[in-house]
Amino acid sequence: MPKIPRFNPAHLRTHQRRWLVGLAVINLFLLALVVWLLVRPPAASTIPPAIVDSEACRRAIAADLAEASLSGKVGTTPRGIIRLEIVLPPGLSEEAMEATMEATMWIALEASSGHPACLGAPQVQVAITAHQAGGSTVTLRGQVKQADLEAWRAGEIGDDALAQRLTLIRQTIGGDDLSNPASRSR
Repeated sequence: MPKIPRFNPAHLRTHQRRWLVGLAVINLFLLALVVWLLVRPPAASTIPPAIVDSEACRRAIAADLAEASLSGKVGTTPRGIIRLEIVLPPGLSEEAMEATMEATMWIALEASSGHPACLGAPQVQVAITAHQAGGSTVTLRGQVKQADLEAWRAGEIGDDALAQRLTLIRQTIGGDDLSNPASRSR
């Protein structure tokens, strides 16, 4: 059996020695990086801060809604999301209801922006409900980031940009509304 020669660094060529030194330096760097990642303090949370004063925020929004002759519920969640629930008066025609719901959405969005007590809120959610003559209930739900609302109020973005960032869902429940698949006869 042939004899295996022992490793002798003196027998390495110059470029081989450079490679070994380079790999050793890289290994030391990676070891230092792993140690640093293990001992550093955890990163700060990316969750937005809660509303500074949720009661003052609710009062300010409710006052703005009342000024616009709208009434409803204004609340905040533990995570600071602002929620508005507005019920439209009964007896509106289909066309008047649609126009009123859209206008009410914009009024509610404007009412929920610009209040110092509300600036920490991550999001605003609005639900506008109307009861139709046929017994159905139509709800228009919208949600948008509070930062987008503040940018809109400050004139940094226009109505079209805010409308693109606003998520809207229209839902019809019950009654004789033919646009509601649940009410169609089979």
